[in-house]
Amino acid sequence: MNHTKILNWEISSFDPYPFILLNLILSCIAAIQASIIMMSQNRQEKKDRLRAENDYREVLEAKKQRSED
Repeated sequence: MNHTKILNWEISSFDPYPFILLNLILSCIAAIQASIIMMSQNRQEKKDRLRAENDYREVLEAKKQRSED
């Protein structure tokens, strides 16, 4: 009888109400996810910048060809 009360108390009080351990784990996951998201956004920004530069060059070439005709 005594052992079951002790076991139930230990299991129920593993991470009590403020859930400090759970908050710690979730915060670490959020920090890792944020860094991965920022890296992917930077990579996409570089691709978008290159695409915009290529579009600009194409427009300039098209204007140059129109003015020559």
